[in-house]
Amino acid sequence: MMKLKLKLKIGAIVLLALGTLISCDDDEDVVVVRYVYASDDAEEILATSIAYNSYGFVASLQQTSEEIQEGICEETITNSDSFSGANYYGNINYEYSYDETYTNYCSPESYVAYNLDALQQFETYNSEFEHTIGLEYTVTGIEAASDDEFYEGIYARNGSWQALYDEDLRYTFELAINYEEVTVSKSSHKIYEGIATFTLEQVYEDAGVVYTYQGTLEFLNEDEAKVTYDNGDSFIINLNNVSLSS
Repeated sequence: MMKLKLKLKIGAIVLLALGTLISCDDDEDVVVVRYVYASDDAEEILATSIAYNSYGFVASLQQTSEEIQEGICEETITNSDSFSGANYYGNINYEYSYDETYTNYCSPESYVAYNLDALQQFETYNSEFEHTIGLEYTVTGIEAASDDEFYEGIYARNGSWQALYDEDLRYTFELAINYEEVTVSKSSHKIYEGIATFTLEQVYEDAGVVYTYQGTLEFLNEDEAKVTYDNGDSFIINLNNVSLSS
């Protein structure tokens, strides 16, 4: 089960320690953000932004796969909807609303052009956050003879995180996932292989600190994805329950 990292929020306000970046004014309290806690936050943002049970990146592709198989050549479909849900353990509740447009092209080659804009709000036992989402991709392999679909495009998410117990504990972030070809099964509508690259930027405004993370996202099977940072550090996301493992 993914820890919601209460220690991160406590650690973010401890006094100056080795390896800590700080920002302060004469009339304000010192705000401290240690990298070790910020990196925990980064893992949490990546997991909730990707997994099925927090309606992340893979859930968006699953929804697309289910819809486009009913498409008619040259027809443009526009949908708007909203819904709410919770992850498996109930420690993340969310509301999600979206507008999508897609067109199924059949000549001279078969592909689907898909665009989506969405707003997602989360609430946990000790925090709340709101994300805006932009998604644009091309889907090939839609011919009846193909067992799989292949997705290429970009998934962008940005938003804010706020502690419910301390108004001074907050940050904003921007996440971009670029993928050249991830493979989705037409039978399960789930990703089961493929590699994407990502960039995540965290901005702790009160502390004047910015952290940037870059790396790869490898889909090992329908249930797991491996995140590897450029420095070699890695962890695995369980796509079904948003839990993390080494």
